[in-house]
Amino acid sequence: MYALGALLRFLLDARDEPAPRALRSIAARATAPDRGQRYPTVSALAADVSRYLSAEPVDAHREGPVERLRRLLSKHR
Repeated sequence: MYALGALLRFLLDARDEPAPRALRSIAARATAPDRGQRYPTVSALAADVSRYLSAEPVDAHREGPVERLRRLLSKHR
């Protein structure tokens, strides 16, 4: 799990623009120092990434009202 999170973090850091907060939260949860705070399975990590790609809320990130509005507007253009 940690290696997948580290790979995601590396890919996010290689971008020219700042990574979305939800993706940073996914990477942070996958690389949490405490094993109990990480995703329990690869499927759980994949489900969160899939939710992000579908413009749905992700488990690893608590979005604020403005962030939620932006996500909903981008999903329903």
